[in-house]
Amino acid sequence: MAAVEASDLELLRQTPLFAGLDEETLRAVAGRCRRRRFRADVSLFHEGDPGQSLYVVGSGCLRIETSGSGDQTIHLARRGPGEVVGELSLIDGKPRMADVVTDEPSELLMLDRADFLRLIEESPPMALSIMACLADRLRQAADQLESQQSQDVLGRVSGAILAMVEARGNQEADGWRIATPTSQRQLAEELGTTRESVNRAFSRLKQVQAIRSDGRDLIVLNARKLRQYAGDEALRCTLQPY
Repeated sequence: MAAVEASDLELLRQTPLFAGLDEETLRAVAGRCRRRRFRADVSLFHEGDPGQSLYVVGSGCLRIETSGSGDQTIHLARRGPGEVVGELSLIDGKPRMADVVTDEPSELLMLDRADFLRLIEESPPMALSIMACLADRLRQAADQLESQQSQDVLGRVSGAILAMVEARGNQEADGWRIATPTSQRQLAEELGTTRESVNRAFSRLKQVQAIRSDGRDLIVLNARKLRQYAGDEALRCTLQPY
């Protein structure tokens, strides 16, 4: 078993999949993980690949995507620091359901399937923690689907911007800065609408001074207005459909 780094332990404590574990089990997990750095736009795995590793995001961001008709790429979700990707295939042994690509330079903890299954066999609390995390994912998916069906595009876009603030926003004097925000095309795919509709929503939010652009960055000037447009569902909006 590899030496346990304090930073690895702290990251796992912040990860819902492992947060409920006792210290001994957490150290056992950390001891079987390895840390790797990846450049932007590196494919971690493709749809249909066997599930060999689980990834915990330490820094950076991963995007989850799949192929549509022709050569169209459909962006499904993103995973940021403290989030996990790849756990489903490790549990059921079935092929990956989507592609996962680094959206920016990222540092990840990786846990191989054999070690993952061994840890579950050795630790009933870990198995319970994983079941609880998967149940939360299902609730999030149901909440997001219900929200998208009941909200107009302006509300969905407002909720998505709030989720970006929560995931990677940096507070500044005049609001929250989101560096390299999700593109309007990607947002349209994730929210089940068209890029033109998303563009109109952005224009409206700029008119009411809820947001503004600063080069390629997005500045959130008035989060309260975004929450008003998004409704209570914005508090749960995470851009994570799984």
